[in-house]
Amino acid sequence: MNEPMQKLRIAARAEAALLSIHGRRAVRSAVLGAVAMVFALLAVSALNFGAFLALESRWGAIWAGVGVGAGDLAIAGALLYLALVRQTDTQAEALAQEIRTMSYASLARDVEDARKELRGFIRDVRTLRSTIANVTGTFLGPLGAVFDLFADLDKRGSPKHREPAPEDAPSEP
Repeated sequence: MNEPMQKLRIAARAEAALLSIHGRRAVRSAVLGAVAMVFALLAVSALNFGAFLALESRWGAIWAGVGVGAGDLAIAGALLYLALVRQTDTQAEALAQEIRTMSYASLARDVEDARKELRGFIRDVRTLRSTIANVTGTFLGPLGAVFDLFADLDKRGSPKHREPAPEDAPSEP
């Protein structure tokens, strides 16, 4: 197997590992968010009623409702924060990102090397073409005139281009 293909395979594996890590993290956050919402709804129904009854005798009905609602918002906000907070990068994720960075840098170097090699090849072909043109022009220049002369003679001497001779002319009766 050639080296660029191996580097591409490594880069693909690193991308797959990162995708898996990010996918697990997204699923975890979504599940925590859903659980937080379910908990908030259940807690609101059970705790709110109990808290409201306990606070109603001291604060009155209106302020007891405000206090219970503020407590519910605090609980839901804390759980939502936990669901959305980004965890620190794990060791596996850091390793996968490092491998990805190294493989992309190596591939970029390989592409640049291939580009330089192609430019050198094109330069060599142009030099070779110029050398061949110079050599053939030097040696075949005078021969080209001789070949042109033979070609002109062949055209004049061929039966198609030759003037009819008097004996070949049709006779009149």
